[in-house]
Amino acid sequence: MGRKPLLLSYGAALSAMLGAQGQVEIGPLAGVNRSITVIGEQFAKRSASPGWMVGALVRFGGRAFAEASPQFITVSEMTEGMEKLRPLAPGESPSLRGKLSVRYLQMPVMACFKVYQQEDLNVHVGMGGTFAFLTGLRQNPFLLQREDFHTTDVAVTGKAGVDFNRFIVDFQYAYGLNPRLRHTASRMQVISFQVAYKLWGQFVMRRAASIFPG
Repeated sequence: MGRKPLLLSYGAALSAMLGAQGQVEIGPLAGVNRSITVIGEQFAKRSASPGWMVGALVRFGGRAFAEASPQFITVSEMTEGMEKLRPLAPGESPSLRGKLSVRYLQMPVMACFKVYQQEDLNVHVGMGGTFAFLTGLRQNPFLLQREDFHTTDVAVTGKAGVDFNRFIVDFQYAYGLNPRLRHTASRMQVISFQVAYKLWGQFVMRRAASIFPG
């Protein structure tokens, strides 16, 4: 037996097992986000600016399923009033304004449910949490240091989305539980739009099962 038929027969066997226990779906994802840090009026003023993310998506289950999506994310903000976050350097303007971009590795993990389901279409909602680890500052006109930020954050995360054939389109909202900056009571919010594509999962197993029904 050649390698390809052997792999397809393994796929058929795996499909039979998962028919009773659930399905596994894996694929890449990419998206854009807008973030804002919620802080008191006595601190700097911030407004949302576009950011992006890339990563992977892994699901397991049926109508109710678990989902994890490790990803690399950049969040950006237009910021002014940085003299309220750190002392001004000689010659700096009190109204200093610019774009601050921060990069994280993050892992959203959610429990989800398909509220509407057909063979190649479903509408789902989910709730869970996100753990994020700071990896660096990308744009930093305010001379902030990594030491000015907390290295980790945990966020409450919710989402709603649609699966259409192999494509997944999701809207997510995450609210950070830990202070973002060490010397403020800041909390970061991130709203994101993500698209994923199922490279492996129920479609591969259906194909294998159709070729090797036994």
